[in-house]
Amino acid sequence: MTGPVPAEASGSVRRLRPEVVAKISAGEMILRPLSVAKELLENSLDAGAERIEIEIREAADRFLSCGDDGCGMSEGECRLAVERHATSKLREEEDLLAVRTLGFRGEALPSIARVARLRIVTSSDGRGGTELLIRGGHLESVRPSPRARGTTVVVEDLFFNSPVRKRFLRSPAGEVRLVQRLIAAYALARPGVDFRLVVDGRESLHYPPGDARARLEQVQGARFGEKVLPLEGDHPRIRVSGWIGIPEIARATASHQTFLVNGRWVAHPALSHALRQGYGDLIAPGRQPFAVILLDLAEGGADVNVHPTKREIRFLDESAVFAELVRVVRIAVARLVPGLAADARRWSASGMVRDEGGPARPDLTPGLGLRTEPHPERVTASDAEPAPMVELWQLQQRYIVAQTAQGILVVDQHAAHERVLYERAARALEGEQAIGQQLLFPVVVELQPGEADLLESLSEDLGRLGVQVDPFGGDSVILRSVPATWEGDPGAMLRDLLDDIKERTRRSEERRGALAASFACRSAIKSGRKLDLIEMNRLIDELFATGMPHGDPHGRPTYVVLSVDDLDQRFGRSG
Repeated sequence: MTGPVPAEASGSVRRLRPEVVAKISAGEMILRPLSVAKELLENSLDAGAERIEIEIREAADRFLSCGDDGCGMSEGECRLAVERHATSKLREEEDLLAVRTLGFRGEALPSIARVARLRIVTSSDGRGGTELLIRGGHLESVRPSPRARGTTVVVEDLFFNSPVRKRFLRSPAGEVRLVQRLIAAYALARPGVDFRLVVDGRESLHYPPGDARARLEQVQGARFGEKVLPLEGDHPRIRVSGWIGIPEIARATASHQTFLVNGRWVAHPALSHALRQGYGDLIAPGRQPFAVILLDLAEGGADVNVHPTKREIRFLDESAVFAELVRVVRIAVARLVPGLAADARRWSASGMVRDEGGPARPDLTPGLGLRTEPHPERVTASDAEPAPMVELWQLQQRYIVAQTAQGILVVDQHAAHERVLYERAARALEGEQAIGQQLLFPVVVELQPGEADLLESLSEDLGRLGVQVDPFGGDSVILRSVPATWEGDPGAMLRDLLDDIKERTRRSEERRGALAASFACRSAIKSGRKLDLIEMNRLIDELFATGMPHGDPHGRPTYVVLSVDDLDQRFGRSG
């Protein structure tokens, strides 16, 4: 048994010197040049700045400055600002849950000053100003210095007195990219503020003030607004707004997601999870959607005093925030595609959609050339009056091609049919009984050990899908009816269905959802099957009568649109 550690081995308990305590505190807040840029930029925004310029020379840890046209400080305020826990943004403990400013602790400037050379030039009235110099936490000088109203903070030789910290920094270019990401995040939060980044004398970023959509395209690129859907929630205490990307621009990581809570750039795993859940099966597993999410919470809805860097927050009611974000995202993605009742749709030869009694018009959805307003009723093509045949083509017995007002629509016939059957199966499992097709000669199916038990547990739900199975002794069952969509060997189809369900439930998918997805996958028409014009028209009609025509149950797209603009670019045409 191990005894207590001798005092001489562990050292006696003692108080740390104040300068060591200060350096530890600074290390909690200032991790890299990005931490410096974040603190200074947030101070500028809190000061009401309309123009903010960050400059980097040689490397971000060598020279980084942030200048603004905010309210500035008097000499007395400037002296106080570099003392720990001196702040204009907080008075009492109760204010912590009501704080709306980005900074509030009064630790940023003193923490930076402990590990760098700090120079502040500030003026509150534009008639006179103050320059303050600190090196390694020691005040070197305070003197008058002319400046227009506002503040400039220059940080040089970051970690000069903690060289071990420099080993953990990225390359100079890597540190600059982190600062660019910071500026982009706050530029999206404050579209009315002019942001500029200068690196080694060259303008690296410039976001002039404008409206929210213009700012999005400044940050993400021209015409990016065509690839996103707006969010607009109506919850009285949890207001959600921003943009989410169409499934085609999803990526492998969540690095292109920006979450802003009461104007503060934050990181919170639950928000990313809620966003992903809102898309459902429109995005394949392992892919993450683009998003700029702005959450405006009522007073007391979030605690930002959780981590020294203030990037992490805690929600008072996390489940309510999660549920509201999922709800708003689901509403947005449901508008991705045309919600047209089949009896209201008439296609013209030009690829336009024609309403009854009205002229042909283009179908418009951002980036896709499809309409966004959902129709109040969705009916299947079989419920509608026959519509004129649309001119369609089958490519490689795999894709259906149609001309639209904006270009070319290409539909994956298997994925499209899978989406149709998935929603049909989901309705059947909720009680809308499907009609099975009785087999002229029932089929005896031999199952693997354990599969008979699985089949028995699914028998009621399978019956709703049109699959009638009875025990036949041991691990054998007799298959009496199957869905009309099943083609080929019914026994093999049943075994494949059970294999698929076992795999999905092993991945913790919900049982009924797994059954509907497996049923749709095994029952859908396959690539390589030739379709005639009537079959292609029926499939297109049924696809766009579903609730989520954009993707199949695996998250793969059911269709893509190639716009005329895209084709013109590929062929080098100007239009």
